[in-house]
Amino acid sequence: MLKEVRYDVLIICSHESITQAIAKNLIDNPQFNTPTLTSDPMNARRLLIERHFDIVIINSPLEHESGLNLALEINDQHEVGIILLAKSNNYDELFDKTNELGIITLSKPTPSSLFTQSLKILCLTRQKLANLKKHSSSEMSLKEKIKEIQLVNEAKIILMKHRSITEDEAHHIIERKAMNERISKRNAARAIINEYRN
Repeated sequence: MLKEVRYDVLIICSHESITQAIAKNLIDNPQFNTPTLTSDPMNARRLLIERHFDIVIINSPLEHESGLNLALEINDQHEVGIILLAKSNNYDELFDKTNELGIITLSKPTPSSLFTQSLKILCLTRQKLANLKKHSSSEMSLKEKIKEIQLVNEAKIILMKHRSITEDEAHHIIERKAMNERISKRNAARAIINEYRN
């Protein structure tokens, strides 16, 4: 059983109304501390150096950059879960550039239920990774497990979006595919991602 944790979230968004809508989603949830808000990518970079965050939400485009480069930079330099909200007209391009990295990319407008489930997946992933770090003796096996978790989560989000199902239903589809085809969950997730990419 995973213990209850409160998560620190950084929201990077140039539009006040969208920022407030995202923040309200988090404030109403006891799993999250009051989110930190910024519209400036440089300020976000500074905050990430000064403080610990568990999750970063980027609403792209930002005022002075697309948001993609910031997401990639944060993913490379910090151990955080990232949700990148993308305009529907460039969602596919951003998804292709972020999906293998474990960055959750969602198309705007994003249904509230999908956003909430994506946050839930990030939280559970963070807890599982923390537990793995405590119990892992091999650096390589930890990296492989992280990659598997990221791929499975990405496949869940794709299934939830395209089939309008819950996270549990998506999880069962992945497990069933792995069992029926006698492949790992990682390979089942990769197959689902590739199926919906085409």
